[in-house]
Parts: sequence; C-alpha cells; structure tokens
Amino acid sequence: MKVAIKSLEADMEIKSKGVELEIYEPNGLDRLGNLVITKTELIWCAGKTRREKGTKLKWPAFVGLISAQAESPKKAATVGQKKTVAAVTGRSKKAVTVAAPIAAKAAKKKRILSPEGRQRIAAAAKKRWAAQRKSAAAATK
Repeated sequence: MKVAIKSLEADMEIKSKGVELEIYEPNGLDRLGNLVITKTELIWCAGKTRREKGTKLKWPAFVGLISAQAESPKKAATVGQKKTVAAVTGRSKKAVTVAAPIAAKAAKKKRILSPEGRQRIAAAAKKRWAAQRKSAAAATK
C-alpha cells in the first residue's frame, strides 16, 4: 500500500486545515482516496470525494475504535455501541458513542437531454445573446 504526504515540513504542528495523505492500493496505481488529519478529527475522502463531504470521525471515537479492535476482533464489531471516556482516555466517566463509518451516498441518476430540448436551449441562448448585443450596440451610440 502506498501512502503519500502532499506536503512535509520538519517539526510540523497540525493546524486547523490539517495534513492530507493520499492513499493508494498496494499496486501503487489505484487511488483509494485521501485521509485528512486535523486537530479535532479524521476525515476520510473515498475516491474523489471532496473534504466537505468526507466521512468524519472525532479523535475520541477513533481512539475507542482502535482500542476495541486491539482488545479483540469481536469487540471491534461493536462499533455503534457506547464506550466510556474513562475506557478510552482514562479520565471522565461521560459516555461517548463511537460512530460507524457512513456508507458513500449513491450517485444521482444523470438526466438525459433530448435533441428537441437541446435545440430549445440553443435557440433561447441565441435569442438572449442577440438581445444583449443589441442593447450593447444601442448603449455605444
């Protein structure tokens, strides 16, 4: 698996925008997506998903997910169940829900434009540009 860092500076502190990693298949050719690491969360952008629409996971939820996976594979399957912050961080006893990753939305069906519709749009555009040229010519006189 190939993981590439887009920008690297020595002694880098993660700021608000974070660090973005490009993730590829082990063959190095097929791009899986981007992983954005910020101060408050991890954002997984599968494929060509934009950062705003990526799957977000807060740090306490990520730590809980990894801790559960390290404890046993059976506990990793209980991702949607509640864990205490004490179990995750060793501090408070507030309950935190570890969110399951959200599945990617199905792509919207593309509309198909008929030849008649295309002609109507072209005629309307020509009419609009003719009117605009006419008003521009009138304004220059």
